[in-house]
Amino acid sequence: TYADYKTFVVGDENSKFKLTIGDYTGTAGDRMNYNNGLLFSTKDRDNSPGSRDCASHYTQGPWWHKHCSFVYLNADLKKAKMRWNGTKFIKAVMKIRKIN
Repeated sequence: TYADYKTFVVGDENSKFKLTIGDYTGTAGDRMNYNNGLLFSTKDRDNSPGSRDCASHYTQGPWWHKHCSFVYLNADLKKAKMRWNGTKFIKAVMKIRKIN
C-alpha cells in the first residue's frame, strides 16, 4: 500500500509549517488531502482548527491535525496507533526528495 503526492510542500516557521499537498496517485487512498492547508501542531503549540488538542490530549503526536484527522503517522505507539484511512500501522516510511 502506498500514497504518492507529486506536490508536497512544508512551509517555513513563519507559516507554522503549513502543509500543501496534491496530485495523488497510489493504492492507500488520498487521505492526506484532508490535511492539505493545515498548520503543524505539537504538544506545546496547537495550531489545529478544531477545539480538540490532538497532538497532546489524544496521544497522536505532532502532525497536521484537523479534528484529529484520518492520517497521523507520528502517534505514540504505546498509547495510540499510526493510522491511514482508519487502517492501523506499526511502521510507516515517508520519503521526500527535492525536485528541481
